[in-house]
Amino acid sequence: FFYNLTFSSLLLPYMATSCLPVLPTRCSECNKIPYGGKLKPCSACKSVAYCDRDCQKAHWKVHKSECKKLKKKALEGAAIKVASSVKAKAGTSKTGEKQTTAEQPDGEPAIIVYNSKVAIARTPPTPSDPFVYQQFMPREEYTAYINATKMPCWCSDVGQRQSLLVAFAFDPSEMKADGSCIRSTYLSAFGVNFQVLVSRIVNNICVDLAEEATEKDLKRHSGVSARCTYFFLSGSTANNLVIPPPATGKFKRAGETTCNSHMGTWCSVGLKQSMGLHSLSAVPKVTSSALSSQSFSNEAGVALPASAVCLAVMIEKVEDVSTSDEFELACIKAQLHTYHAGSRPDEEIPEFCKDACRRGLDSLNMGHPVPLVGRIPDLPTSSPSPSPPPGVADLAPKNLMALQQIMESIKQEAPDMQAIEAALGDEELAPVLRGILASPQVAPLFARMVGQMGAGGN
Repeated sequence: FFYNLTFSSLLLPYMATSCLPVLPTRCSECNKIPYGGKLKPCSACKSVAYCDRDCQKAHWKVHKSECKKLKKKALEGAAIKVASSVKAKAGTSKTGEKQTTAEQPDGEPAIIVYNSKVAIARTPPTPSDPFVYQQFMPREEYTAYINATKMPCWCSDVGQRQSLLVAFAFDPSEMKADGSCIRSTYLSAFGVNFQVLVSRIVNNICVDLAEEATEKDLKRHSGVSARCTYFFLSGSTANNLVIPPPATGKFKRAGETTCNSHMGTWCSVGLKQSMGLHSLSAVPKVTSSALSSQSFSNEAGVALPASAVCLAVMIEKVEDVSTSDEFELACIKAQLHTYHAGSRPDEEIPEFCKDACRRGLDSLNMGHPVPLVGRIPDLPTSSPSPSPPPGVADLAPKNLMALQQIMESIKQEAPDMQAIEAALGDEELAPVLRGILASPQVAPLFARMVGQMGAGGN
């Protein structure tokens, strides 16, 4: 239980003691110590705590104005700590606004940009995960920069650029186990070999976009900024475009319709970017005869299942990227819709996508048949069991229990910050917990968590 949770379910960023909010020992409203000494922290900033809900409600009029600032400060502090830690590990001793590290040792993240606005890093592939993940961490001047430049969100430009449109059909019943994956053949566009990946995760299907790794330098910043927009197909001729349905279960944003268009910067280093998670039972299916209609071309001789889920995937070129400054700006632009949709939920789905659903696939491709793309052999559905985190086997029973309780709180997406702080202050437990929280498997999730929490305006 413990090892599986640590490496596959952990959603907590690496933290040092200095990054953790220090909770008061008395109620922030009545200044009393509750029976048993157990205070309930504010779920947003975790910087104040209360006896009960009544005290929390009474104190909200005071705390409301500072809550968002405290949470943002804690997140930025954690992001800076992580970036600084990775930067030090990578062997650089220089300081300044824009520095890149020396060649990173095997297994270490690579810093591409590190300045007062953002820290952007990539984590290398591992034996159990062949992909590279890019981390985007806002820093102290990020918000001021966005407000000063007033950059418009890219969502108004969807569907207006040079693009590649394909259809990828697959049989979801082939994904019998969680983690099983179906991959498309490579899609060559704009100097990058893209690949659509579909995997099963707890009664949902996860749609990802990846690139072939033709470059070995993780610090590479030249490539192309591109946007991927996708729909599910339905109808007797598979000509209807459907906005991807929400995820189901206990996932973040489950039950909410999320954006079906994503922007990224691709440099042929093997990057993988998550597009969305959708309820398997809610995605529409089409027949093989529908996919044999005049709306599609099958020059590659793709074998079509009798009943399939079919994705219409559009990849648009936004701009070429060659310098570090251009790469940084492209990455900042890619994040804009997260904040836009966070402040205006009714604009989460770009207008182009809504209109395309009204008009259908034929109009999206201007009446030309959409090429069907095939698939290549599945990724392994299982990976070698990870080695136990160093030191776990030597923990005293009391500390092992404390560590398991921390992992359980993380699994529930409500990390016990007081327990984590106490553990990081324990001579025996601290190095074990730090090793877990700093593991490479956590790095891509850290960036995602910071981005999502920041996008909520908290």
